[in-house]
Amino acid sequence: MRISIIAPTLLAGMLFVANTATAQTAPAKPDVNFITQSTSKFTIPEGSTEDDMWKLHQEYFDKVISKSTILKHYSIYRHAWGSTGATIVVTLEFAKWEDIMKFNDEETEALEKAAWPDESARKAFQKKMSSFENPYHHDEIYTISNTMRK
Repeated sequence: MRISIIAPTLLAGMLFVANTATAQTAPAKPDVNFITQSTSKFTIPEGSTEDDMWKLHQEYFDKVISKSTILKHYSIYRHAWGSTGATIVVTLEFAKWEDIMKFNDEETEALEKAAWPDESARKAFQKKMSSFENPYHHDEIYTISNTMRK
């Protein structure tokens, strides 16, 4: 009989402590950044080379990506083993969810206009760069923990 009285009392005490601790400490907001990732395959248009494609990517990086005040990190990866090696993965890292849309909707356009003030030159560059892209791709958005980075 003694055990049956102690067990409910002990359980009630544990629940009280657990509820009190929960009420006093709100869950911490996760310390994360946001990663957008686009995966596609590149194609080489007739009369062009893979080196031409990389030069265009470098020019876009130098004139647009590197000038961003919103973008925290940018990487472009090429599939290194197996397959045809034509897979390209582009990642962009942002501090806030809202920055993704701000970058896509506002900053990129402004930086492109600054890089190629002449609209016909800008459109010609965009057309040439897109000629290396396969239209079939997939996009993902991830969070990355800022407390577990090296």
